[in-house]
Amino acid sequence: MRAQNEGLDRAMQGIRVIYFRPYGWVPALRLELTAACANSLQRLSILLEGIQRQIFSPAVTEPYPLFLADRMVKSLGAGVAAVEQAVAQHVAGNGDDIEMTMLCLQNYRTEGGRT
Repeated sequence: MRAQNEGLDRAMQGIRVIYFRPYGWVPALRLELTAACANSLQRLSILLEGIQRQIFSPAVTEPYPLFLADRMVKSLGAGVAAVEQAVAQHVAGNGDDIEMTMLCLQNYRTEGGRT
């Protein structure tokens, strides 16, 4: 355990933080890099160019894969509700003990947070 902690400490000491603002309309992005990447001009320029290419519109204020993931997660609410409804209808039509099945399918959280 001690050796793992020391290894983690060494790895954390190798992290470099830079801020990069690819365009004037983009807020500065905080990037955490390995020391090898931060100390090599060639690696750093490739990295920064790749990030700059992912930010192509004022609507995208973060690297594109993160933007897509964020959009997908925000849209899950409606899809989950539809899947829950479909499962409940299927089980109600095909289940033996409908009361117990519906009790097990109930969400233990309130519905107020969904949109």
